[in-house]
Amino acid sequence: MNVGRLALATGTVAVLSFLMSIHFLPDRISLRVGDRIPAEIRATRSVAYSDTEATERTRQDAAARVPMSYDMDRSALAQASRTVTEVFAQVRLARQRSERLPLKERADRLTDTLGSILTAEQIRYLLSSPDMTVNRLEEASRRLTEDIMAKEIRSNTDDLAHMKAEYETNVRRAVSAANDIAVLRAVGEQALHPNQIYNSKRTQLSRERVVAAVEPVRGQVREGEVVARAGEVFTQLHLDKCSALGLISPRIDLKTGLSLIALATSMVLLVGLFVRRNHPEIYDSPKLLYLLAATVVFSVFGLKLFGAMLGLSFSGTQFGYIGALMVVAAGMIITVPFVTFTSCSSCIVMRMPTDKFNSAIASFNAVNSRVLVVFSCQSKPFYLATNITDLW
Repeated sequence: MNVGRLALATGTVAVLSFLMSIHFLPDRISLRVGDRIPAEIRATRSVAYSDTEATERTRQDAAARVPMSYDMDRSALAQASRTVTEVFAQVRLARQRSERLPLKERADRLTDTLGSILTAEQIRYLLSSPDMTVNRLEEASRRLTEDIMAKEIRSNTDDLAHMKAEYETNVRRAVSAANDIAVLRAVGEQALHPNQIYNSKRTQLSRERVVAAVEPVRGQVREGEVVARAGEVFTQLHLDKCSALGLISPRIDLKTGLSLIALATSMVLLVGLFVRRNHPEIYDSPKLLYLLAATVVFSVFGLKLFGAMLGLSFSGTQFGYIGALMVVAAGMIITVPFVTFTSCSSCIVMRMPTDKFNSAIASFNAVNSRVLVVFSCQSKPFYLATNITDLW
């Protein structure tokens, strides 16, 4: 690509991005959310608007109804059982030490290992109890722990607290001695843990999908209706209504601006590559390239100007239909340098209310556009017919 073509492509991208970003008419009112409304604002026509706050509440409610996602920790049961085994293994190791050591010294040594789990009194009880008692407590602790761990215990919930309370109830049913209950409670407190781990990433993705599927909450403003009263605080709802009426133009944020630039750049590059590959005679002609760029720019300009000068605020569907008409019209013009013969016919019928023009466009009854293009393709004519019928 030489300097001239590069400059033309860069300029086309810049102009298209500028046209898609700006507003041709200044705002009729200059108010921001939180400002005091100086005078009454009435609707000059009927229009539908998107309620931003109601839409956000609906989306938040939808996101709140999405259940949290969890990953099963398949090793949780084995870990709990291993904790019980390790506690009683340390107790047996201390019990097997020389009998000549005083109980207090053996208890002190075991406290260094299990002091965070068992109290000094519980340790002395386990060291002084018969082997049968220790074995019975270990068996009961493992059985009760595994029974609880077999149930669902979700993290970041109160499931664990409920399971520990249920474990304590089961302990009191299994043993009656106060010391036995205290030991089993302490071991269970250490062994029990969640077996369902919260997956925040998957939960967030699920909520984002649900939120994206929520349709905007729409309202209706009737002609002559009071949109805002003098002295009121200008709210988001007022802003939504005034924007729909065309009194305030929506602002282009950084993300939207970059997206528009990326869109314009990609389309210019695609068209340039197509022309270079399929129509080198046009690619080598600066005049035809300038004509092509000018046609695209003026088509976008006409689309923007059409809505701005007439004071219309189209819905997404209506704006799409107007855009389709502009694309067809631009296509008719663009085909001239590409083909040897062009035949175009179009018919647009707009049905308006008989009493007054109270909407942007009431309907498109029928749009029938045909573009007949004759190409030369390997010495054989290639016919392309495009029909757009009953858009509305």
